[in-house]
Amino acid sequence: MAKVKPITRLDSYRLVRYVLLLFYVQSILVGFTAQVYDSTKNRIYTSKILAFYSIGISIILIIKHITSGNLIGRNSELGVVESTVNAVEAFLLLNIMLLGTIRRYTMRKNIESLFDDYANIQKVIGFTSSQIYGTANIRVMRAAMIGTALLLILILPELRTVTSVSEVFDVFTLMYPKVMIVNLASWQYLEVLYVHRYLELINHMLSEMHYEAAKEVKVINLDKNFQSLSLKLFRIMMIRNRVIALAFKINNNNNLQMLTVFTLISVLTLNQMYAVFLLIHHLSQDQIEESQQKSLSSIFCLILILYEAFCITDACEQVVEESNKTSEILHRYNSLHMDAQLKQTVEMFLIQLMHHPIKFTACGMFTLDYSIITSATSYLIILIQFELADNCKKG
Repeated sequence: MAKVKPITRLDSYRLVRYVLLLFYVQSILVGFTAQVYDSTKNRIYTSKILAFYSIGISIILIIKHITSGNLIGRNSELGVVESTVNAVEAFLLLNIMLLGTIRRYTMRKNIESLFDDYANIQKVIGFTSSQIYGTANIRVMRAAMIGTALLLILILPELRTVTSVSEVFDVFTLMYPKVMIVNLASWQYLEVLYVHRYLELINHMLSEMHYEAAKEVKVINLDKNFQSLSLKLFRIMMIRNRVIALAFKINNNNNLQMLTVFTLISVLTLNQMYAVFLLIHHLSQDQIEESQQKSLSSIFCLILILYEAFCITDACEQVVEESNKTSEILHRYNSLHMDAQLKQTVEMFLIQLMHHPIKFTACGMFTLDYSIITSATSYLIILIQFELADNCKKG
């Protein structure tokens, strides 16, 4: 009987890369990305064909939304609160679907340069690509698969009643904003996790150096050894400089779309929570089955949106925490007997940490952290009060 060849770590790393490649192809098909890889020149460039394809899809879907009444519609049966929330949601959808696509094309040079920055850091950090990106790729693959699964849970019930191609397009048009959120969140998650991984490896090198320096204290000839450690520490500081520059570039490239996405996520979260409240509040005996189906759809949509928001904020929080660990490791060096040169290098490193903290924001208006996820709850309470007041006026 033939033996089954076990899956090695390298094989699993390649498998993850293939899955991420499929997600990349899906991003191209839905018009999210227009960047392609040129293997001959080992660089990323923006395809004009894919760029116009992305803009074309956005325009077609916006027109479809408007004509169908999904984007800018007036329904006299809706309350004041629900109509206002829908109007804000419509404006944000216009922004993310068309203006976001155009902005990604205008920022194409910055997006292309990110690939060069990743490649340059990989060269100087001294680890293999599987050691650097293996764990991060697995986490991104898991997040992308969970997001896709939640999307399918939302889409499949809608497709059950579809009888024509035009109705399939209607379902795709309705779900497109949520598909865009999953894509935006996944790519932001990937970029930020790479920064986290770089910082993790830098902290690992600093810890190893601290252990090495603690051993060197026992050696009689300290000057030559401390000089070598000082040069290693300076090299690590220069690598971290590149990582900081990369983090700032990611933040600058994505801050406007993160502002739009998180505002849209907040509005969608608020809308879905509010929809669940209305379904419970207006539940009647002859609408039990319909209400339950709508309620389940709203709950799964809420789970999807909150999960994507959590992925982004969790990655950003981890980067900040890993950056703070660098300062803690460097302060351990003060307990050692160091020469003047090594002590000066440690102080320079600490000054760099103090003056260049890593922080991800949405155009400087708010920080991408866990507090964003919980902020919708207080607004929901206000909307419920408005709805109850509106119902009292109607008698």
